[in-house]
Amino acid sequence: MSMSTRIMCGQLGTLELAAASLGNVGIQVFAYGLMAGRAES
Repeated sequence: MSMSTRIMCGQLGTLELAAASLGNVGIQVFAYGLMAGRAES
């Protein structure tokens, strides 16, 4: 997530910033799991 996106979400409110951060972490975990699964096979 780019810094400008975090700044804009922070301006909207703490709940929006938390939602954007959790969504970003979820996508990163999914992508890491996908890459690790492909490396095993």
